[in-house]
Amino acid sequence: MAVDEESLQSMDPIETTKGTTNVQSLNTLKDNYKALKIEWDKKKNGIAEELQKVKNVKGVRSLFLYISLFCLTDLFNIATVQWLSTGFWIHYAIWFSLLSVIAPIILTCYILRFTWKNKSEVSCYTWTSISFAFTVIISLILAGVNSLWYNWVDFNEPFFSVTFFFISLIMPFYACVFSIFFVLGNELLIKRSANRQTKELRDRQKQLHEQKIDIDKSYNMFSNDSTDTSLTFG
Repeated sequence: MAVDEESLQSMDPIETTKGTTNVQSLNTLKDNYKALKIEWDKKKNGIAEELQKVKNVKGVRSLFLYISLFCLTDLFNIATVQWLSTGFWIHYAIWFSLLSVIAPIILTCYILRFTWKNKSEVSCYTWTSISFAFTVIISLILAGVNSLWYNWVDFNEPFFSVTFFFISLIMPFYACVFSIFFVLGNELLIKRSANRQTKELRDRQKQLHEQKIDIDKSYNMFSNDSTDTSLTFG
């Protein structure tokens, strides 16, 4: 399109010996190219905004922060259980693992819905830190209640040990895996959206290019001193 526009700007109207001229069709084609370029720029800017929105999404760093804190605490819990091997610390480790999935789920929803787009990074980190602190505190309270006062959850069931192992194994990789799928998924969505939004413009560009080719042919005929004056001008 840029090449066609540049070529059109360098063209001067031509006139046959019969007085017919292509000035109207040439100017109309130039105007159509200008209008098409304006619409292309609008679409391009809209797509660029979508890309920038994905690039600047808030919450991904907070998710990595939470996962990092989880990994450190989980290592501490595993070491403590191996060293002390008491009911309280076992209950706390399992409660902590079970409750630790809540904040990443919330953060995932915030990222996918761009909920924090107007929040500062400091606010995001503060929310994450407070959420992690609440997870630890609530886990300690539930572990104390469950092991010292009222044994209302039997952690000797295989389900809890398997769940504890599964969360400890999967959680450290969650932020990385989610980030990869988030980027690839949004890239695919934006490409499909861009292809759909620009289809009409690409069709119009193709039509204008064909008209440009017809004008080039007419100019070539005149430059070759053609005596055929049956050309049709607008």
